[in-house]
Amino acid sequence: MSTAQELLTLLKDEEAALRDRDLKELDRFTTEKQRLLDALDTDEDEQILNAIAAQATENAALLEIVRTATRSAHKRLEDIAKEVGAVGYDDGGAKLSYTEKTHSSRHA
Repeated sequence: MSTAQELLTLLKDEEAALRDRDLKELDRFTTEKQRLLDALDTDEDEQILNAIAAQATENAALLEIVRTATRSAHKRLEDIAKEVGAVGYDDGGAKLSYTEKTHSSRHA
């Protein structure tokens, strides 16, 4: 398998991981993509290079969707934390906010 074919396969695997929300794999893909890009022969067939470009564009769009969704979820959790107010008490009886809650707290 040529480097270009390996890269295209890797990009398709990355797309599957993004669609499956398997984000822990993204670091591995980044490292491997860089290795393959560094080894890529610029004299590769134009058809496979176009397929690589199209797949990379698709993956970039999916990654932006994941990034937007992650930011939205983070903001929503922050908003919920602000709305919740006190969710427990510390050992001295003082109220704890959502962000201050510890394992030893008692729920209200």
